[in-house]
Formats: sequence, C-alpha cells, structure tokens
Amino acid sequence: FLILTPIVLAAAVYFLYKKINQNWYFVALTLIISGALGNFIDRVRQSFVVDMFQTDFINFPIFNIADILLSVGFVVLFIAIILDKEVE
Repeated sequence: FLILTPIVLAAAVYFLYKKINQNWYFVALTLIISGALGNFIDRVRQSFVVDMFQTDFINFPIFNIADILLSVGFVVLFIAIILDKEVE
C-alpha cells in the first residue's frame, strides 16, 4: 500500500485538474484524495490504519473517517460518471 497509494493519489490529482470545472467530479475526487491521504498518513506513521467506529446494532466492519470519505467519494464518482454518460 505504501507504493500503490502515491500512484493512485497522483492519478486522482491528475483527473481532478482535468475535471476541475465539473462539480460532481471535483467533489468525488476531493473526497477520494482526502480519504486516501488519511489512511496513507496512518499507515506511514504507525504501520497500520486506526479504525475507530464500530456499529453494534448491525454486523459491519470497524471503520474510520477516511474510509467514509473514500466510500462516499466513490459513490459520488459513480453517479457523476452515469450522469455524464446520460448527457452524451
């Protein structure tokens, strides 16, 4: 992950600048970059990612804020891609 994350971040920043005028892509890529950076910083500093939220009412993995940002970012990106295809 220490090698793959900077490559993915560089690609996301490239697409961010390429799609900067399209609001949904901007929001999605900003969330993805933020979440990836958060997990990357944890992994560099501590050699693991700190997960802090646990849901007791449903059987769901423990997660952190960076995971939320990544998940929401990918959902928004998926929606943006679908909406972009419908416009064409």
